[in-house]
Amino acid sequence: MNEGVDVPSAAVGVILSGSGSIREHVQRLGRILRPATGKKQAVLYELVSADTSEEGVSDRRREHQAYRRRKPNAFA
Repeated sequence: MNEGVDVPSAAVGVILSGSGSIREHVQRLGRILRPATGKKQAVLYELVSADTSEEGVSDRRREHQAYRRRKPNAFA
């Protein structure tokens, strides 16, 4: 789900790799959140191996403001 991928109708994404930058992860999140006709909600799953450095990487990525819930009509 990196550059060049455009699937706005996708409502579920699964991240299987713990590597990659925060910017790349937010980009993946943004791709799954793109609006599409009939799409009400999108879910991004991230599989993380317990007791590995992936846990810290995942925690750090989810601290990004892209993971904070916005109030409805926040941009209106």
